[in-house]
Amino acid sequence: MKNIKNKTVADFVVNNIHTANIFKKYGIDFCFDGKISIENACIKNGVDYQQLEDELKNIVVKTNFLNDFNKWGLDFLMIFIVHIHHRYVKKNIPLLKKYGEKAAKNQGEDYKELEEINKLIQKFSEELTDHMKKEETNVFPFIKELFNANKEHKTISLSSFKSLNYPIKMMEKDHDKEGDIFKKISELSNNYKVPENASLAFKKLYHKLQEFEDNLTNHVHLENNILIPKAKNLVLEVVK
Repeated sequence: MKNIKNKTVADFVVNNIHTANIFKKYGIDFCFDGKISIENACIKNGVDYQQLEDELKNIVVKTNFLNDFNKWGLDFLMIFIVHIHHRYVKKNIPLLKKYGEKAAKNQGEDYKELEEINKLIQKFSEELTDHMKKEETNVFPFIKELFNANKEHKTISLSSFKSLNYPIKMMEKDHDKEGDIFKKISELSNNYKVPENASLAFKKLYHKLQEFEDNLTNHVHLENNILIPKAKNLVLEVVK
């Protein structure tokens, strides 16, 4: 592994998902800001470059096909995103709303941040639900059309093909907004640190928020770092 300073954080995680744990340990964002170089990521986050490089070089866990998302066909990757990540979000948003409202009602006087966190939950719940709907009804069908045409060695005329540029830009913009909201929640909650006198709803809220953020991080990584770049390459190959 030579000359990795200019290699991006996203490149590492795309090639081996297990490196994500190393970046997480150092607070380095690999999905929302994954296009940053390793060297600049260290500077930005106050991380010793040599120490990070040594850990990346010495990682022994290899990626097998089951979690080597970069080698999956885009058709299967989109199915995975919808049935694993989208389903998780749809199932857990009601729980976050429930815990957020209850925690704010019970202990909002003592912990003012709960009111703000509850408002942010309401905000991202609506935006993320709308975002997933756009992906499932607009963006993913376009990508599937590209994938099938490429698989069958066909081309799509530019006049009959709706460009992916705009919906992809909107996807990336939505991802940035979602990432910013969770950064704010993480700051307000002191990285989900639960106070000693926290109620059950309070504890469940922070636990679920941490779990939700981890899921969202993986979700956005799959789209920003694998799905979108490959879809853009398909446009160049298929649309004439």
